[in-house]
Amino acid sequence: MMIFPSRLFATVLSLTVGVALINSSDAVASTPASSQETGAVVVGAQTAAVAASQTGGIVASAVGGALGVGGPTPTTVGSQMNYFNSRSLAGKSAGGASKRAGIWAQGGWTTADNNEAGGQFDGDIFNFVAGIDYKPRKFNGNLLIGLAFGYEDVDITTSFNNGTFEGNGFTIAPYFGYKFNKAWGVDASVGVSFLDYDNSRNSNGVTGSFNAKRLFGSANFTGNIQRKKLRITPKVGILALGEEQDSYSESDGTAVGDVNIHLIRLNASGELGYSIAKGVEPFLRAGLEYDLNRNGPVVLTGTTLSSSDEAGAAFAAGINFNRKNISGSITGTSTQFKDELTTWGASARIRINF
Repeated sequence: MMIFPSRLFATVLSLTVGVALINSSDAVASTPASSQETGAVVVGAQTAAVAASQTGGIVASAVGGALGVGGPTPTTVGSQMNYFNSRSLAGKSAGGASKRAGIWAQGGWTTADNNEAGGQFDGDIFNFVAGIDYKPRKFNGNLLIGLAFGYEDVDITTSFNNGTFEGNGFTIAPYFGYKFNKAWGVDASVGVSFLDYDNSRNSNGVTGSFNAKRLFGSANFTGNIQRKKLRITPKVGILALGEEQDSYSESDGTAVGDVNIHLIRLNASGELGYSIAKGVEPFLRAGLEYDLNRNGPVVLTGTTLSSSDEAGAAFAAGINFNRKNISGSITGTSTQFKDELTTWGASARIRINF
């Protein structure tokens, strides 16, 4: 039964990397045609990474929870295992093998602050993702397939040009997961987002609008090690995205060329959860991120180049809950130790099994 899931995982992993490589370019400094093109590269690359990470992470958590990998201590219900999943998201299923289907939803908010000279910006990114998934009987509850739908909203103030960078769009992302045993499993997803952006500069004196399409994929290998009330969840994964932003003309006639954003990010993390009461588990998570492939720096002012941060750390803390066929979590997150960029965020999710 493992041949089909293994081939499917390998296929999605290949697509995940290919998504970014299609849009990749040499990591060399470039001079944008206008300050708005600078904004598209500097701000767009950061917001795309945050938004895609939110969506990919939500889906991964949904898979982990539904399969009982990466979640809290399992309890026996008859002859079946009922996993109260914690990790995060959305699709985490707490219903045991008898509950083969589930619906879930999660909302998230992230605020980003970039302080590099000539490229300063700050603002918020909102993301809502919902999905439905099912465990086919043929695979004895070890395989999960699902479909997620998302909406994102970006609201950024670009201080470097006295302007704004705003956008919104919709996402569709099929996903799957496979559990090798009680402790280890894999998940993968691919998705496409259709986006509309509006921006301005010179205190709204010059404006512009353009469309974009983002392809992304993620794949993860996750563990679940239980020591009585203590849960240890190691995880390694990869995220890739490619976003194509259309060319357009600003209100003053300035032509802005199309922009291609790409990213391949590796990540590794560990999560600790401790059950303090029936169906209640606080948790802490820490991890490292490394950008294997990304857009090169752009010229901001004079000879000043935008930051080429490749590594950083991600932290999270929260609480998971589970009551019969309903589970959920509340989580706070932060990204630190990058040269200029810092993010803080919060999210909440709920899942119902049936």
